[in-house]
Amino acid sequence: MPATPHVLLQEITYTWTKASRDPDLAERLRQLPSAVSLPRGVADADTMHKVGYSEHSAFAESAFDVATEPLAMPLRLGCVFVERASAKLAVDYQYRLACGGLPERAAEGRHVLLVKGQWLQIMYNGRIPGAEGALWVYFKRIVNVGLTESSMRRDWFVVTAPTLLWDECVAMPL
Repeated sequence: MPATPHVLLQEITYTWTKASRDPDLAERLRQLPSAVSLPRGVADADTMHKVGYSEHSAFAESAFDVATEPLAMPLRLGCVFVERASAKLAVDYQYRLACGGLPERAAEGRHVLLVKGQWLQIMYNGRIPGAEGALWVYFKRIVNVGLTESSMRRDWFVVTAPTLLWDECVAMPL
């Protein structure tokens, strides 16, 4: 019986305010990665890896969160919905104001079924009301999701191109 493929999810989020118009911060923001390697010691199991980059840390990689226990499916990451569909992985992107922020945009969704060895990169952005005196907080969220072979590479999202790329980003001021 063939081994069950593992679900690999990676959520990368960038956050900033208008202070990032500073040339040094703006350049750092433009150079942030859309995929990173998993930390050492991640077992061959369904894995969720979250990484954040923020203006407050001059866009240095933040503390990250890794969960290698069986992921509770279905799973929602912002505007992305993921669930197992037999030996496949069903992935949906559906913009909603509550998960995608402003500006409002068409609510047309996307859907795909991934098979073992395939991965999808979804990018979207928005702005939300800020705290601490900031009028707006801007964000970009990247969700990398796929089904890996039973022997997972920590750098799978880094060294292979996505099978599909959904860029749902809208023009945003920096």
